[in-house]
Amino acid sequence: MGQNKGLIIAPGLDSYLVTHSLNSEQPTHVAFIVTEKSIELLPKILSQITYQPQEVRKFFVKDTISFVETIQEFFNALYWLTETVHIRDVVVDATDVLTSMAFPLYFGASFIEVFKDLIHEDVDIKLILTNCDWVSSSADSHLYGAPIIGTEYTVELEPPINGIGFILAVLANDLFNEGYYPRAQRVLEILGKRMSGEQHLLYEQLAQAAQGYDAWDKFSINSALSLLQGVRDHLHHMRTLYASSMLERDIAKSIACLEQLVAGDALEHIVDIFENAQRRFAQGRYDDAVARYYRCLDMMGQYALSVYGISTQSPNFSILDADVVENYKKARRGDLPNIYKDGVGGIALRDAFLLLYCLGDPLGIMYKEHEAQFMGMITLRNQSLLAHGIKPIFQDQAEKFRDMIVLPFLTALLDKEGRDIQEMRAHHQFPFFPTNVKQLFLTYSMMNHPETGSFDHKNSPRSLWEVDIREVISTIHPSDADRTAYRAARPDGSELELAIDDVVVFLHGSGDITVEVTAQSFEHIFSRHVRAQEAGGIFIADSLEEIFRLAARYLPEHLDFENKQSIALEIETEAVVGTEGVISTQAILDRGIVSEEDMTALNHAREDVFILNCSGSLDQKKDFVAQCNKELGKRNVRLGLRAEAIVPHYKAPRPQTKKIFMALGKDQSTDGNEHIRMYTIAPGRAMEKLPNDESFIGVSALFEKRKNGEELTPEETELIAEQQKSQECWWSHGFIE
Repeated sequence: MGQNKGLIIAPGLDSYLVTHSLNSEQPTHVAFIVTEKSIELLPKILSQITYQPQEVRKFFVKDTISFVETIQEFFNALYWLTETVHIRDVVVDATDVLTSMAFPLYFGASFIEVFKDLIHEDVDIKLILTNCDWVSSSADSHLYGAPIIGTEYTVELEPPINGIGFILAVLANDLFNEGYYPRAQRVLEILGKRMSGEQHLLYEQLAQAAQGYDAWDKFSINSALSLLQGVRDHLHHMRTLYASSMLERDIAKSIACLEQLVAGDALEHIVDIFENAQRRFAQGRYDDAVARYYRCLDMMGQYALSVYGISTQSPNFSILDADVVENYKKARRGDLPNIYKDGVGGIALRDAFLLLYCLGDPLGIMYKEHEAQFMGMITLRNQSLLAHGIKPIFQDQAEKFRDMIVLPFLTALLDKEGRDIQEMRAHHQFPFFPTNVKQLFLTYSMMNHPETGSFDHKNSPRSLWEVDIREVISTIHPSDADRTAYRAARPDGSELELAIDDVVVFLHGSGDITVEVTAQSFEHIFSRHVRAQEAGGIFIADSLEEIFRLAARYLPEHLDFENKQSIALEIETEAVVGTEGVISTQAILDRGIVSEEDMTALNHAREDVFILNCSGSLDQKKDFVAQCNKELGKRNVRLGLRAEAIVPHYKAPRPQTKKIFMALGKDQSTDGNEHIRMYTIAPGRAMEKLPNDESFIGVSALFEKRKNGEELTPEETELIAEQQKSQECWWSHGFIE
């Protein structure tokens, strides 16, 4: 019979299927999972098989509906086969047993087979199904069947890794997102090696991407660039797969950044070490993070001095004006160290910023203004275990080091050089691999059916709405200041004029329900959520046709307005659809983009903003915003106007989102009829109406009425409450620029 083979089998109350399975597989060692009833069949089964196993063992399950007991006996059987008998090939057959037992048996076997590389199980498990043909009969209005003995057959089930391998992908992606790149690479390599069909191609590239980002994280820039370029080239041929197209965009951004690092862009290297420190901070490695924040400061000093021809490694002070050198000596409270005099020896960090101060450099002046605070933070670093001391650094200390010293100096340096800090930081941040099980299953596991995971949802069987595009438009913009007419261009370059109520897209639902997208809404969605001409969420899709097919897929079959004129829908999709344009204050604080000090400065304007959003004119709002932003200076938060409402705006990287927000309403058209219209669709969360929404017209008068002691109607009280809720919502959130 060749090498040893094990069979774990659970007999039912008949012997013919079990007998066929044994004769078909001819295992040398058999583990029967039995109950108090099925154990009686074993002598009959063993007498009917056509060969003699070397060894047979019984593993008894008393409670047949106990998942725990059945799976425990499965592992006992597996241990016997693999650890005692040292069998590597194991077959599992649980087709002729109660479902309550079959499920844990197949589950346990699938678990071991999927995770065997990680848990170091040297075993190959094959799942089989044994069945036969049946003859059906009916009597007394009942349908029943009988097996046709002699027609038994065995089918090998698909390898478990193909069906539930996405669980390993969740683990790998989580490891990647937490910064454990080699471990993520290992898990992804397992998937790339063992998956069948097209799935293994993507996992192979994900593994190489993890390797590339690991190299980048360790400052092996050339190696990282080469690895990620290889990933990009392979992904280019996989663009029918949604997951690969998403990854390709991230890889392309990373490659562009790495190319700048290879080219020696000093500012890019400074931002790179800052983001490297951020990753250590996110892992809770605060000593390591501060060591890298410190190096970021050091690199800033080096760069700023290089502009004046000074190398901090071997400074030559003879090229500086004599008065600068004298001022530098005084600032140091004495003569220059001997190692400086002959142009040898490095300049320490503090001395570098002192010299910048003597040179009149903005960074040096900034250092002098915050010298005590600066040196206090440097002392904290110097006393740490990774510097010269033995003290650990805690989270709050690392946050202060970053927010009080490093980030303000980095912002000032990049502003001076005309570079956008948030844009640069975003380029150096590593992509986020999805860890949502549903999203992974639909985008990674179903790649033999790419339309399921693709952004192009036009063939989706779930779509309950038909998309009817009347005009294919590539660009659109208002043709007058009042936005009552629009000029659009078709893909062939021809143009057309559209009135505000002209319908460009129809979404036809069940019955007579139709949702219209007018030229006004079409331009709104296009300018804000495709071309990103204002702060807000941005779709991945390049065309509005794809976006409206997305809307058709997720619009509910019934639109319940509940006696309201408009409804807002927030829907979770299976895959990332774009980047979000709104972020909460707490999230922006947690990500270190703004500090508590920044938010305190902003909150001074809170009451005035609430008042202006109720009763202020547009000119009053503009003047207030301008004055407030002047006081806020170059912080990463400012005030801005959105549809004439004052709301916070943040300079920050946009997080990916798989949520979409849709707003629909009932409108009276110029034809006098009521129409259901889509006002907007955007990636991201649902938010309250803006505080100056037309539904809040008259709220300022109601505030005055209440102030004068007049009684409000329940409807008026509710309107005030709704407007206040809107104000609070938008003050605790803001648009991402």
